[in-house]
Amino acid sequence: MSYLALARKYRPQSFSEVVGQNHIVKTLSNAIKNSRISHAYLFIGPRGIGKTSVARIFSKSLNCAEGPTLEPCGMCESCNSIREGQNIDVIEFDAASYRTVGEVQEKIIENVHYKPVSANYKIYIIDEVHMFSKHAFNSLLKTLEEPPPHVIFIFATTEPQKIPETITSRCQRFVFQRISLDDIKERLERIVEKEGKKITEDASLLIAKVSDGIMRDAESLLDQIISLSDGKITLEDVELLTGAKEEKVANDLLKIVLEKPFIESIEFLQNIEKEGVNLKNLLSRFTYLFRDALIYKNTDGSDLLFNKYNEKLLKKVNDKYTESNLTVIVDILFEALSSFRYQTEKRVLFEMALYKIKNINNLIKVDDMTQNDKLESKASAEIVKNDNGSIDWKKTIIKSAASRSMDHVVSILKKARFAVNKKGILYIAWKNDFYYKKGIGKKDKIGEIIDEVDSTQQFKLYKIKSEKKDNNGKKKSKKKKKTGLSEEVLKFKSEFNGSIIDIKEE
Repeated sequence: MSYLALARKYRPQSFSEVVGQNHIVKTLSNAIKNSRISHAYLFIGPRGIGKTSVARIFSKSLNCAEGPTLEPCGMCESCNSIREGQNIDVIEFDAASYRTVGEVQEKIIENVHYKPVSANYKIYIIDEVHMFSKHAFNSLLKTLEEPPPHVIFIFATTEPQKIPETITSRCQRFVFQRISLDDIKERLERIVEKEGKKITEDASLLIAKVSDGIMRDAESLLDQIISLSDGKITLEDVELLTGAKEEKVANDLLKIVLEKPFIESIEFLQNIEKEGVNLKNLLSRFTYLFRDALIYKNTDGSDLLFNKYNEKLLKKVNDKYTESNLTVIVDILFEALSSFRYQTEKRVLFEMALYKIKNINNLIKVDDMTQNDKLESKASAEIVKNDNGSIDWKKTIIKSAASRSMDHVVSILKKARFAVNKKGILYIAWKNDFYYKKGIGKKDKIGEIIDEVDSTQQFKLYKIKSEKKDNNGKKKSKKKKKTGLSEEVLKFKSEFNGSIIDIKEE
């Protein structure tokens, strides 16, 4: 007999064998028990968590020789052929392969009215249904709206947002969840036992973590590791095949950061880089530890933790750092992670993050001082006023820029004209295109200066086009547009004592 992959060999064959989807199993079981079978179901969730398996089990329950039943016999011709994917009344296909109107017509619509050959229901299991074209979906609407009593549709998808609402509204929706760490770990250990092998607890736990809630990935990885091991699967076997040393290394690094001088964490980082540990993955795991510590500090349970087996270490972290410290540390690490791909000296970036963590209290003090300096600077901004008591924005901004040694900004602002409209918006405009472009380039700096004077003040930058003249130096006449000028343009026209031909708004 040819070899059968573990994911296929131990595929659930009844509702009792389905792992981690109790809410769905209960609902479908009650539907069978109470004879409340819908004509269309939509199974939503990530790949490899049991959507197609549950669809097949549901089909067997409905079409079993003893059914409809909660526990299909698994022995009759119907159960065996559904398990092998060869049942003539259970049509299973991938929408990526049959996605056009013509293919849907041929595969479904032309045959849907024929009664099942030997079963209770004709069942269509359509995987990745979001791959259907728009017109293919539209061709299904009539059938879904008025289906024959002997037909059931089971749609499965990883991207429900791509399915038209006209389709989803005609289906019962079932959302499949990623499978918990404990459920995957327990199932892997049962499979290993059935295979006549042994596995250490830390090895099964690491496989479960690496699979990220996807049972099929966990079973496929276990399949590979069994081939590698000599009868007993150890943590070293899993690390060797997956390269997943980072979990343990991150824990070791955290212990050094908590208990040792800064220089030892730098030396540790240097050594593990030489051993080939992926620094980005390590930084990611290290970030998760502090994230977990922050969650652990604010919750009694451990359901929200990435790794609930680290509670002793997390308690040490919480004993050393306050909640505000942890918040800043997580920000530091996430900032380092976002910059990682752009840095050539990745270890140096990691080292600087560790340095900030080691000196977190001093860092927070410096940040507080910087914030105070900004507030003092804002409070001390000198405001120049006109005779009527309003702010002379040109003089005020230029004076503030000069006090901050922004000579380039000062030269740009001296060439500008300032006006405030009735709505209180400050307009800064240039006739010269060169200075206008320079002003656009310094918009953030100008905004900072205005914010120091009044943080609520809105402003806009304008380019005033020069009037066109003929060969004799006279203004060219131009027909006025039927639409009137805006209030802002009229304000500038009056303020600058001239005609504004055109205005570009930033």
